[in-house]
Amino acid sequence: AFVRAAIAKTGLEAQMGGDQQSVRQTFDEFRNSLLVVPLGDKLMEVRATHADPALAQQIAAATVDSYIQWQINKGYQESVVAQGFFANLIAPLQEELQTARDNMQVYLENYPEPLRGERPPEEQMEIARLASEITRSEERLTETLKAEEQARLALAKSESITRQTYLVIDN
Repeated sequence: AFVRAAIAKTGLEAQMGGDQQSVRQTFDEFRNSLLVVPLGDKLMEVRATHADPALAQQIAAATVDSYIQWQINKGYQESVVAQGFFANLIAPLQEELQTARDNMQVYLENYPEPLRGERPPEEQMEIARLASEITRSEERLTETLKAEEQARLALAKSESITRQTYLVIDN
């Protein structure tokens, strides 16, 4: 799949429309033209040789471009999955919060504050419990919204970070 993506960016793409043998020969031509040499832990040399110098340059450039795009896509997919996961949690958490608020409202309507004196202890405890449910629901929703926002930010930063990581020094 990687070689196919790289071939699509070169003049060899025209040969990919033929029969299986023609496609296989095009793959072999591409692979045989390419040499990738590690020059250290973080440096690679991508070299291509071909009878057509313009095609050699295309093969080398397409290999580097395709690799960088694959890295961008990998980071992008991870971010999309994370963002989607948190986005799917938001609506149920909003419903949970609204239910907690509705429960408090119903309770306060059913047990209004007495005209004189304080509420009975059992009512105070129930109100405290309902308030605690609201607070927990708000906190869960807030944390999920923050996580979803961070995932969206990671999605936006993914391509930029990858392009900074993989830098072409000399074409």
